[in-house]
Amino acid sequence: AKAYMVASAGRGPLTLPQQATMYALALLALLARGAGAHWWNGDKCPCPGSDAWVFTGTMVDTHFEGATCAVVQAEMLARIAGEQLWEDPHNGGSYKVISASMDRMEAERRTGDGKYLDKMVFHFTETFNGGCEVKGCSQSQVFSLMDFSTNFCNLHNLYCGSMDGCPIASTDLVYKERSHTTLYNWGGMNKRTCLGKSTDSLRGAAASEQAAQQA
Repeated sequence: AKAYMVASAGRGPLTLPQQATMYALALLALLARGAGAHWWNGDKCPCPGSDAWVFTGTMVDTHFEGATCAVVQAEMLARIAGEQLWEDPHNGGSYKVISASMDRMEAERRTGDGKYLDKMVFHFTETFNGGCEVKGCSQSQVFSLMDFSTNFCNLHNLYCGSMDGCPIASTDLVYKERSHTTLYNWGGMNKRTCLGKSTDSLRGAAASEQAAQQA
């Protein structure tokens, strides 16, 4: 039961209704974990999955105008490689490519302090008008009840451009994020946090509270 005390951090012990709510959320997370690896449209864009028994995640469907999938993926790979001195604006996280092909890419991101790891999958589909549709999914790899938009930023920061004030490596892409989906609304989706240092630090503070309550 100690694991559910995190929701009361700074506010005293949980009431019985609060405990019941937390147990219900944990149960939903356990049920979601079984389907988490195929979170989006069957096998077309499977999420990476997570070994954590409760975790957050975000999916984003993005359409790029005037850029083929090869161009979009090249920009994403350039950012991961740190070309043109590109740095992750979200607290200086570190990306790594796990695998990449013409229509699929797997990657991971570790937070700037090195404590937290998230994994992500991108699926690329050419569109009839010469553009590209990218469906991405990012999931936390550690116990997490909220991520302060981290999973969203993991995806967004690899392709966002000047229209959102993002640094680029070589190509300033034009895009529209057509849909956002979070796991039971536990993940945030705030673009403004993707350019600052606040969310990873908040995430770390929340994790510290969790660890203290479970100790």
